[in-house]
Amino acid sequence: MRLRKTLLLIAIGLVLCPQFFSIAADCLDRCMIGFQCNNQSSTSCEQQQYNRRQLCQIGCKGQDAPLPPAPYGAVAFGDQGAEGMAWNRTSADDAQRSALDICGRRGKNCKLLTQFKDTCGAVAKSDDERHAETATAPSKEQAATNAIAACRSRWGAKCTSDLSACSYADRHVPPPGPRTISWGAIAFSAADGMTGHSLAKDDRASAEKEALSDCSQRGKSCVVVTTFNKQCGALVRDGRIAGVAAAENQQTALQQAIQACAKNGGARCVPLVVFCSR
Repeated sequence: MRLRKTLLLIAIGLVLCPQFFSIAADCLDRCMIGFQCNNQSSTSCEQQQYNRRQLCQIGCKGQDAPLPPAPYGAVAFGDQGAEGMAWNRTSADDAQRSALDICGRRGKNCKLLTQFKDTCGAVAKSDDERHAETATAPSKEQAATNAIAACRSRWGAKCTSDLSACSYADRHVPPPGPRTISWGAIAFSAADGMTGHSLAKDDRASAEKEALSDCSQRGKSCVVVTTFNKQCGALVRDGRIAGVAAAENQQTALQQAIQACAKNGGARCVPLVVFCSR
């Protein structure tokens, strides 16, 4: 009886993951990639994941062929803060479809925000969850930091990121180390309070050019107010009065920017841009 149950589970596992015998150094990982919870089921998503993993473990026993490269990822965003992310997909189309599908199960009018390959990606949402910005970086943490900075630059100070992932061709290779040169810049338009920024550039001129370009998409009188290499930058403002600073970490940069704003006559200096360029 026990043998019969075991054989039945193996058969089900093979149906769910027919690629067992043709792929994967980590066959279990590959089997679980395509799994999605059935929201109509009375079984919790956690239990569904556990059941699927058990079947995958049975079907993957003894499999040690290498995983095919899966470097593609994508991010989708829709109404009321709905978001979806896919990573470690073998094609850009697969990543796009998966991100849109996940987003579509959480909200309406989902659209693709970005695709990424052989790097980490993140999405940050504005406080009202109507807008989102994405960014990439060698690590999930840095990608999230960059996404928040991009969101704050365009949509205001209250931006958060709760979705990030890495998508490298070889999932077992650690991300690249920190850059030896990483220029960043901040541009500001005092007339209308618009900002622009750049990060991870190879030279100062490129950083300034991109920050100005970013600011000029919305602002009317943009100028570069600071540039820095492998540091963190911050810009705060009170109306037309602004304060800017660069320092070794975000907290120090923000504190110094607030102090500069107050010295310039600002009474209620609000952070607009805070990010690091590593």
